[in-house]
Amino acid sequence: MRSISLKAISLLLAGLLGSAGIPAFADDACLDFKWDASKERALFAETPASLTAGKSPSSAPPLVPGRLYALRLAAQDQVTFAAAPGKKVPVAGAYAGLAVLKIPADGSYRIAIDLPFWIDVVSNGC
Repeated sequence: MRSISLKAISLLLAGLLGSAGIPAFADDACLDFKWDASKERALFAETPASLTAGKSPSSAPPLVPGRLYALRLAAQDQVTFAAAPGKKVPVAGAYAGLAVLKIPADGSYRIAIDLPFWIDVVSNGC
């Protein structure tokens, strides 16, 4: 990851409804995706809402689908996770943060980020 990007990431939540949840081949061969990412690409072109990620579950900011966010992260050793991370704790100097997804309806959702990054999604402590 780029050093400036370690402290902030852009996060996009895109809701998929009906047949949009079925993977499709992207129009742009350069993307090498096996699904249509045109909605995500359009949202990444917008100005993100800047938020500070939470250091604990109680301080995690709410996020809603269909919006682009730039989350400011904290040093990982300052973050109390809602559940144990699914990946081994990275080396010293790693960053982390928490956010709460406000999902308005049942359905399939995907999360997109603009850098190589690890994201765990936790529901009801699991």
